[in-house]
Amino acid sequence: MLYGYQVGLFKNSNENLLPGYLKPETMVMMWTPVPNTEMSWDKEGKYAMAWGVVEKKQTYGSCRKQRHYASHTGGAVGASSVLLVLPEELDPEAINNKVPPRGIIVSIICNMQSVGLNSTALKIALEFDKDRADLS
Repeated sequence: MLYGYQVGLFKNSNENLLPGYLKPETMVMMWTPVPNTEMSWDKEGKYAMAWGVVEKKQTYGSCRKQRHYASHTGGAVGASSVLLVLPEELDPEAINNKVPPRGIIVSIICNMQSVGLNSTALKIALEFDKDRADLS
């Protein structure tokens, strides 16, 4: 999914990239927020097609910078789960240099019901992202 989502950024220079399982247009459609919706597990997000999506946003300088991510949570009797996708923020230079799509994916499943795992998954993803940025 991450690959299909980000490969659309390479439209004019994707000769060396293999096609993803899903078309970039499909991923954009799946992750396009529906207006006037609000996710119950993250007030900054909106619902999309089976996904909760938080869009990249920073309202004021020196204030919280919100990263784009998509997540899907679930639960059943005795279990809870989350799948969170945090795409890497690609700059125009990376796109021009044909850097393949990448990011961080966190999946958690536990034997507890009615627990909110999205914030835990996001914290884990941001820690890995911070580590990745420190190595660059």
